Parts: sequence; structure tokens; C-alpha cells
Amino acid sequence: MTYDAYLPQFLQPKRIDSLVRIGQANDGGYVVDSRSVDNSDILIGLGINDDWSFEEDFYSRRHVPIVAFDGSVSKSVLVRRFVKALIQVHKPRKALSRFRSIQEYTAFFSDDRRHEEKHVGLSNEPGYISLSAIIEQAKKEKRSKIFFKIDVEDWEYRMLDELIDNASLITGLAIEFHDVDLHIHKLRDFVSRFPLALVHTHCNNFVIRDDKGTPFVIECTFTASEVGEELVSALPGDLDMPNNARKEDYQLVFYGHSK
Repeated sequence: MTYDAYLPQFLQPKRIDSLVRIGQANDGGYVVDSRSVDNSDILIGLGINDDWSFEEDFYSRRHVPIVAFDGSVSKSVLVRRFVKALIQVHKPRKALSRFRSIQEYTAFFSDDRRHEEKHVGLSNEPGYISLSAIIEQAKKEKRSKIFFKIDVEDWEYRMLDELIDNASLITGLAIEFHDVDLHIHKLRDFVSRFPLALVHTHCNNFVIRDDKGTPFVIECTFTASEVGEELVSALPGDLDMPNNARKEDYQLVFYGHSK
């Protein structure tokens, strides 16, 4: 069975031949412009939870410093999840998976790859940091070619203006937008003002659509590299994978008028 999802035409990406998939299969991987990866001198990831496969894959392609921000996870949190899984003696694979997460977290976040236990979007609360403060720190470290990966469960809307203000420092952006049906006007404003080109759009099929077919969650990729005017005609593409491997991907249909 094919499932269609409907989005306005401003979310239809430009076609480029330099797309690559970074990160694990299905949920956690993103399709991005390889040029924006190659041109970066730092990766800033906002939101990792227990999946830093994008950061790992990015680092294998481009050895630049990586800074991940997420106040909901830490080594101690991963240890607590492992201990909780041990109690579920009938689910040994779950416990093993969580033990491996501790090992992989410890191995990956070291040297020039660090995780800061902070939420992003505010500047006046303990445990929070603004996007502008993150960018200023990168500039102090002589990093001015930033690739951003952002998956922060609705908090992305609090930092869109800061992304626009600092667009000259951004080589690429992979961002997940939540509650699209409620924020479509914010998305339209962002895409119209953000100078980077939209080069990929994908629906997260873990989440439903509204009664007009609007997907609630989408992943968008932007690049600072040169693009043409030709639009992508069919999505998902060859590099796409359904976030939920047990369901078919949504087939995207773009419309040029109010729906």
C-alpha cells in the first residue's frame, strides 16, 4: 500500500547530484550534501539521546571536532537504563544493547568529540544554552564553517532566527521539524529567509498525518553550496529509508496553493 503525504511547494527541494546518506539505516540517518560535509570545520549536533550514529559517520568522513548537545542523556543515564534492563530478565537482548551503548558512548565522546549535557534554546536557565552562545564558542575556537544537525523535539522553532542570523557560518543543516501542521507558516518564513538552499525533504513515518495528509514530522536538508533551479520530482529517493522499518515511507506530493 502506498501512503501519500502532502506538503506545500516551498518545501520541494532543489535537485543535486552530491547527496549522501550519513548515519545508521532507518531512524537516525540523514541525506545531506556531501559538499557541505567536506567544507565544514566542525559538526554541531543538537539532540542525540541514545543515537550518535550520524556524528560517528560524519567523523569517519570528515575528521573535524564534534560537539553534541543534549541535556537528557549522559553516561550515568545510560548506566541507569542498563540496570533497569537487567531487571527484565526475559529481555536479555535489551540489556546487551544498552551495555553496548555505554561502551560506544565512552569510546566515541573523547578527544575532539565531546558531549555537553545541556538543552539548546534558552540562555537564562540552568542546564540550557542558546544557539548564539554555541556559535560564539565555535568562533572562539576558530571554527567558522559549521555543519548543524538538529533534532530537538519542537525546540527547533526557538532557534530559527539565530540560524538565519548566522547563516554565513553554516555549510550545511540537517534538521527535523515537528508538528508541521501547526507551524507551517513558521516553516514558510524560515525557508524564504534562510539563504541556504533546500536540497532534501523526507517524512518521518513513525508519525501520522493530519486529515489533509500533512505529515507531522519532516526532515529537511540545506546546503550553502551552489545548486541549480531544477526541483526534485519524486520523493523518497534512492538514499531514503523509512524511519520506521516496519512501515512504508510516505510518498511526497507537493502542491502550489493553499490546501
